[in-house]
Amino acid sequence: MGGEPPLVLDFSDAAHLLRRAGFGGRRSDVDALVGVDLWTAVQRVLTTPAQPSTDTPGRHAQSEVDDENEYLLWIDMLQYWLDRMASQGSPVQEKLTLFWHGHFVSEQNKLYDSRRLWAQNQLFRRDGMGGFETLLQRVAINPAMLLYLDNAFNTKGNQQENWAREVMELFTLGVDQYSQDDVVANARAWTGHGLVDPWHESGKSYLYRADKHDDGLKTIFGITRNWNGPEVLTEICTGSLGGGKRDIMARFIAAKVWTFFAFPNPPAGVVDALAGTFVATGLSITELVRAVFLRPEFWSQQSKQGLVRNPTEYVVAVMRGVNRPASDLNPQWYMAGMGQELFNPPNVAGWKSNGYWLSTAAASSRLTFGRNVMWRAMDASKGWGFPVIPATVSQKDGGVYRYSNEQLVSMALEAFGVFEPQPATVATLVEYVAANRKQWYCAHNLFMAVLACPEMHLG
Repeated sequence: MGGEPPLVLDFSDAAHLLRRAGFGGRRSDVDALVGVDLWTAVQRVLTTPAQPSTDTPGRHAQSEVDDENEYLLWIDMLQYWLDRMASQGSPVQEKLTLFWHGHFVSEQNKLYDSRRLWAQNQLFRRDGMGGFETLLQRVAINPAMLLYLDNAFNTKGNQQENWAREVMELFTLGVDQYSQDDVVANARAWTGHGLVDPWHESGKSYLYRADKHDDGLKTIFGITRNWNGPEVLTEICTGSLGGGKRDIMARFIAAKVWTFFAFPNPPAGVVDALAGTFVATGLSITELVRAVFLRPEFWSQQSKQGLVRNPTEYVVAVMRGVNRPASDLNPQWYMAGMGQELFNPPNVAGWKSNGYWLSTAAASSRLTFGRNVMWRAMDASKGWGFPVIPATVSQKDGGVYRYSNEQLVSMALEAFGVFEPQPATVATLVEYVAANRKQWYCAHNLFMAVLACPEMHLG
């Protein structure tokens, strides 16, 4: 199952790496990695700007926005983020931002606070490839998280357990790795870590109030001391006080990162090796991802065919294919139906993966989005002009089609990053074009057939 990692990348390897380390690439991007040795190729995809962009979605730059505009703020940041993913400026940075967005969950439907959610998104972008403890500590006092899991209201004598429980169960350790007594004591440890004023816009910034903190003795992971919240996270990440949770945390995060980038249900040996690297590198997220990409199993057929594109990846591939921004295509109208509405995960556990995306309703939403894109992309009167399909279906030189049926199908598939389609897919599309090329609707149906083909839905 494991196979051997390539010494140098061939075309299939390069396309696979670009899909997993980002959102795929155009043929020129893939070609640029062909013949490159594995270590250098991985280093290239992991190289990011020293300072990620701190741009702000347009409406978020306004000084005053009332509640009536909150919906527009949400649309603005969703579209802005999708444009970032499609632009290929720093693909792995955006891919990890998406990973942490589904790991350290906060929901717009509960918060109704796009400004705080965008600040959290920028936190994931800025710190999501650094040290895990640093990221975890910053997430813990991030205003969106303080509000979402109610620690903004956690004070001595009025403990809130939501954050105390979820930071262990969902964010660091997993189920059955802590006791209810640990939850109660951890909630006490996090008292006083809140906001200036959670009820008003101007007060939604972090503030620690010692007078609201429970400074009594607390027993967490079998250790009794006057715990303060951030110390609990340090113990989980380092084990310096003997709580015995560091390796559990490392395996939990390693397995989740592997599942996101490679395939579900990783072998125990893979998880152990990745966790070992994670710990040995001081919990470096970049080094953990590098270790994933260097594993033999990452290059196996199980990996190359082992992930279904999540809705965000699918939308980005379509946007890139027609070279149009999200504001023109309005994917926010369709992504909830696909199963992944950005900034609105279904619950604190976030989105699942793979089979989670496969349902009749989700497939219908993907193709409904595709149909909307198709009509817009082919509306030459509005200056769209999708450059591949309409321009080539009926184009002739001297009464002969400029492109053969096979060439036309290949061009249509490659426009959306499908470089290695299965023979059955090609045969079906060629057969359709051959039979319908003279019909006005041929281009439209070919467009939709490409968006529906199985290869378009593989990550």
